[in-house]
Amino acid sequence: PGDLNPLMKAELAVYLDLENGGGVYKLKITANEKSDRLAALPRDVLFLLDASASITKERLRECAKGLTMALESLATQDTFNLVIFRDKADALFTDFQPADATSVAQARKLLDEVKSSGKTDVYGSLTPFLTVKRADPLRPYLIFLVSDGESTTGERPESNEFLRRVSKGNEARAAIFTYLAGAKRNRFLLEFLAYRGRGYTM
Repeated sequence: PGDLNPLMKAELAVYLDLENGGGVYKLKITANEKSDRLAALPRDVLFLLDASASITKERLRECAKGLTMALESLATQDTFNLVIFRDKADALFTDFQPADATSVAQARKLLDEVKSSGKTDVYGSLTPFLTVKRADPLRPYLIFLVSDGESTTGERPESNEFLRRVSKGNEARAAIFTYLAGAKRNRFLLEFLAYRGRGYTM
């Protein structure tokens, strides 16, 4: 209840297409320093890390370091799971776990030991986590996908078909954030996946 405007910061960016005319704009709304008075919402967070052979050892190390840092930002009321995927997805836990010292330590150990190998099935690895039945559908559900977006095995739908299926099949109403990893990347797929998933890409 109440007016949230004093707690928000709005930034407007305009991108003009000088060659063809027209353009687009982006409105970015973020919390400002006064927003600390708001209670944090408990979240369900899923980290999906591509550890296939197309992700070099050096890039995988950097990705693993980034996810390790992200683990430290989880609040005690959050739950999370960590999934390493190649041609299939291997979850650390059978279900989301509270982000306590024990579960975070297990995730950090897995990230320390992960190695690149095998082929990639992006579609098959992501889809099950979009259709999962959640205990509390009102909790924010965030998916952080780190991949090059290039499937080399399993079902490999074209980018537009992939996006259509994911958008239609996102029954869990997950917000999807994508992080581009690997020298050869399907940038369009990962950027549009985040767009349709109400997330962001880096």
